[in-house]
Amino acid sequence: MKFSKADAAFTAAMLGGIAILSGLLYLHNSRRTAGKGESIGKVFFKREVAMRKFSDRMVWEDVENGSPLYSLDAVMTGNYSDAELVLNSGLKLKLEANTLVELDLEQSGLKLRLSGGGIKTAGAQNAQTVVTTTDGQAINVTQADASIRTTGKQTAVEVKEGQVQVVGKDGQTQTVAKDEVLAEGKKARITLQLTGILEDAVILAAGKTGKVMLGCSGNARTAEVSQRSDMSSARQIELENGKATTTLAAGDWYTRCKGEGGSISATRHFRVVEAGNYQIAQSASYDEKPAIRFEIKPPRGVTSTQIEIADNAQFVNPVYAETTSRSSVVVNVPKDGRYYYRLRPASESGRVDSQLPPATGSVVVQRNEKRAGLGFLSLGAASYSRSQVESGKAVVAFEGAERANYEILQRGSDKVLRSGETQRSSVELPADLAAGKYTLRVKSSSGEKAELPFEVRDKVRVELVEPVNNTVVFLPPQQKTVGLAIKWRGSAEITLYQVLIAEDAAMQKVLKKLNVEDTEFRFTGLTARTYFVKVLALENNLARAESAAHQVVVQDKLPPVAELYPKDDQKVDITRSAGLNLKWQPVTGASSYEVKVFQKRKGGLVLVDSRVTKTTALTVSDLKKLKEGEMVWEVRAQQADRTGKVVQQSEPVRNTVNVSFGATPPAPEIVPTVE
Repeated sequence: MKFSKADAAFTAAMLGGIAILSGLLYLHNSRRTAGKGESIGKVFFKREVAMRKFSDRMVWEDVENGSPLYSLDAVMTGNYSDAELVLNSGLKLKLEANTLVELDLEQSGLKLRLSGGGIKTAGAQNAQTVVTTTDGQAINVTQADASIRTTGKQTAVEVKEGQVQVVGKDGQTQTVAKDEVLAEGKKARITLQLTGILEDAVILAAGKTGKVMLGCSGNARTAEVSQRSDMSSARQIELENGKATTTLAAGDWYTRCKGEGGSISATRHFRVVEAGNYQIAQSASYDEKPAIRFEIKPPRGVTSTQIEIADNAQFVNPVYAETTSRSSVVVNVPKDGRYYYRLRPASESGRVDSQLPPATGSVVVQRNEKRAGLGFLSLGAASYSRSQVESGKAVVAFEGAERANYEILQRGSDKVLRSGETQRSSVELPADLAAGKYTLRVKSSSGEKAELPFEVRDKVRVELVEPVNNTVVFLPPQQKTVGLAIKWRGSAEITLYQVLIAEDAAMQKVLKKLNVEDTEFRFTGLTARTYFVKVLALENNLARAESAAHQVVVQDKLPPVAELYPKDDQKVDITRSAGLNLKWQPVTGASSYEVKVFQKRKGGLVLVDSRVTKTTALTVSDLKKLKEGEMVWEVRAQQADRTGKVVQQSEPVRNTVNVSFGATPPAPEIVPTVE
């Protein structure tokens, strides 16, 4: 058959199209791989910590402020934490506490999968943005500033600017315009104003509860508070002259005003934090200039501290009044004498309402008559995480000198890793200091030395020890399932692990997962197939480290070979068959057979022949290897993989054969001759 030019052109066009589609598919998949391709934005967090997970991993990692975001990244906030995603499209996405969102950037636009919590969208966008929720809704926020909050299977949408298109799981579309709220499938108009509390306000309580002041304008009669974003099961609080005060337990809360005819205000989120109190270590003796040194551990939820120092208990005309986020502070004062200090959380533009009593005290600043010994100020063990070191928050304070030279040494070694000079009675650990155990050595100008052992904790790790990768496990004879023991080792601080067994290396088809407070476990009931095993290290029930996925293949055990010939104890005359003919029945699953022949000599078995054959018969024709008498031969089935490597053998089966070389001819008769 001949091809015309048109056929050739058509074939070439098809091949070209396939090549182009293959290239586009490759680029698409490569862009969807974690941490690859172009960044789609950045992530920032303010309190506590935010975490992110790449699509091809199961581990949640702490986010560094300003770190890049990629398509298919997932970002999560925990209790009392929040984060902001700033995307290249112009979208700003604020995440409330306990929120999980996954970003998926495709040619059609950005898809945000909201799996829990609440988000606020803002900013001009140059591409379509759709938020999907676990209750099956698709919310187009391309042209709107909106709040989307989920609680269980309920979703509430509130629009501040623009309009939002909401497609329900039934396919019905609703438009939510500016100053409208959609909750439980019903829309309501925002006509009231909530004045008593700011959005995302933080109330710092000394105990398990905090006082909350609510205010509403207009004809509002009550204020509602609920721990559910859709305001279901809300508690009603009567207003007096538009105001009310209530006591709420620590946690995340939502509030709104409610008036006649079902009128409502916008919903605002706030947080009551059981913060605790300040812990302070201080020193007021000096050698050169009068100063007070503080080592501060702030209450929970406090990101910056206002420090006031005055020479009077009323703090009139304080000599120092500054806000700092550092844990180690040196304050210079004008002269010797008694000074009063007061520490309290900074207000952060009114969003932090501190109900904590200020940390107060007084110290006497005086020059050392006798030189004070050089020593370190510390509120706890000198142990820092890698994230603390990387962010510049690992600061070691000392007293007894203002200026000093310092050296950082590997513990147990005299080799100096870092050195420098400090004039603030504190040393900030280098951001690139690796995990390990170290010694900080400080030397004053007078030659006095002080040493502090400290540790930089490595990121959490876990390693799967057994089984090794590509392990083959065989089913016991007459059994359909088998067990698999696994062992691992992890970081010392980890006490809870999760073991997983799946059908695929990516762990997308998990068959079983269990939390284990140990470093070993045994899976049972495994049938003949391929499995993948992985171990996760958990912190607060979140995966913070993962082992490699190890492949385990469970195979049926090859049964022993049957129907051997010659039979056991059979006599064989090998002269008649031109050798010893061995035969056996084939074994299902076997790719070859190993045959060995032994001769009994001097009371033992001596190997005289060994071969591998793919057939079920073998002839030992070299009679020089054999002698008359008892001979033992054995055969076992073998199974090989695609490369030809033998992966299993059956149990050997032996038979004993009495070998003869036929009848012995009589000796020739000797007849004497007579001459």
